[in-house]
Amino acid sequence: MDELAEKLGLDPVELRRRNEPEVNPQDGRPFSARNLVACMDEGARRFGWDKRPEAPGSRREGEWLIGYGMAAASRANMLMKAAAEVTLTPEGRATVKTAMTDIGTGSYTILAQITGEMLGLPIDKVDVTLGDSLLPPSSGSGGSWGANSSGSAVYVACEGVIAEIANRLGTTPAEMSMKDGDVIVGNRRVPLAEAIGADPISITGEIEPGETKKRFHQAGYGAHFCEVAVNCHTGETRVRRLLTVAAAGRILNEKTATSQCYGGQIWGIGTALTEELQIDPRSGLIVNHDLAGYHVPSNADVPKLEVVLLPEHDASPARSRRRASANWRWPVSARRSPTRSTRLRRAGARLSGHARPDHRRPAGQAVSLPVRGVRHARTSRIPSATDQPRSVPVRSWITSARGSTSRAASSRSWRGEKGLPTIPADAKPAGRFSRP
Repeated sequence: MDELAEKLGLDPVELRRRNEPEVNPQDGRPFSARNLVACMDEGARRFGWDKRPEAPGSRREGEWLIGYGMAAASRANMLMKAAAEVTLTPEGRATVKTAMTDIGTGSYTILAQITGEMLGLPIDKVDVTLGDSLLPPSSGSGGSWGANSSGSAVYVACEGVIAEIANRLGTTPAEMSMKDGDVIVGNRRVPLAEAIGADPISITGEIEPGETKKRFHQAGYGAHFCEVAVNCHTGETRVRRLLTVAAAGRILNEKTATSQCYGGQIWGIGTALTEELQIDPRSGLIVNHDLAGYHVPSNADVPKLEVVLLPEHDASPARSRRRASANWRWPVSARRSPTRSTRLRRAGARLSGHARPDHRRPAGQAVSLPVRGVRHARTSRIPSATDQPRSVPVRSWITSARGSTSRAASSRSWRGEKGLPTIPADAKPAGRFSRP
């Protein structure tokens, strides 16, 4: 997109604005909500995008070349089948039970918040029980679907509790409200204990994808803006500023949602600058399968991060409450394991030129990526056919060859001296690891 914008002489934000679709181009469904342009405009205003250096390499601070970059972001709304049980006692205490998990993303907090808001209770009057397979089944944590799936199940259960209270009072849910432990019907305020009676109310709510998913394309959208400095002598790359502006319907908890955005920003820095999966072309084995060789960002690699969550109302039926903050794990760039040339190009190599390294280099040849004639300090080398065979732990082979060789067969076929497999020089990699 950046290269196209430069070719056309357009601002990258303007290029995206001109091509903003009215409906989802893939299937023609209308968007339930799409505020990408608003995110780009707000991000550009906050970041000072109008002051960006338009030509690559045109801004310099000593030996550092300075460039600005932006990217659009999206995350599909993935609703999974989930169930939750909500019990409300005459004493005004609610209990939520679901087989959901909390891996540190705040499931306990948001489920208690939803229940408290729905039933008019302070959060300290809500107990949440998770992580037991005997409880109503839930989606689990993963894929950014936990909050919207389990949260929606709790919402539905609370609707059932409200409907039962209305039934016991001889009214309808539309004619009553719940606040501060009381039920309000018209001009009458009834204590919760009196409204419920002697028997607690226990309702199990369930939710699964339905008509809304079929009729609308549902996703959250956002925009990233960054300032990058590249040393013209060494190729060292530093991210100076990183701003994310996003819109995702109603945010259940701004603190936890912002924290997840921070995680996505750091993940993107690692994707662009430090992370690279090295695979031995002779065997298909992953060479850097530990944190000693696979580098993730450290504190020194991450600048001060800024996240802005725009208010958004989703007009599709019930969808705003069925999406949540867990949808904000976006990498700044699109690929998780880019080649080094891709990383440098994204991070700022294009600030000073557009030379592209030749990926089809001869085996055994050391390479260095150009930044307008300056050789990058870090080099890589592809093993040649004359390299000596090496030994790797059995576990590494089994892990990397999964799907093509069974565990038992791997252990037997590749076991060498001292329990380590020796990979011969003429060994062929598994098909899915073959290079194009």
